Amino acid sequence: MAASYPWLTITPAVSADSKFTGETGSLPDVVARHGDWSGHDAYLAGPDRDGPGSCRSLTSAGMAQEQIHIEDFGWSEP
Repeated sequence: MAASYPWLTITPAVSADSKFTGETGSLPDVVARHGDWSGHDAYLAGPDRDGPGSCRSLTSAGMAQEQIHIEDFGWSEP
């Protein structure tokens, strides 16, 4: 995809794997480490328990709260 879209940067990442030599952590944390996101929007989907932490990571990277759009699928486990 990166070859077709020069503006696209692909960064392989995993949440936790001691043998992986690339980026590790939650997706929002990895994204936050890679640039100024103040001029961008984020669209997040998944369990509602992940939303608050994801928002904190992205706002700490410069993204305004109103630029973060969350879709909770309603299938979060307690």
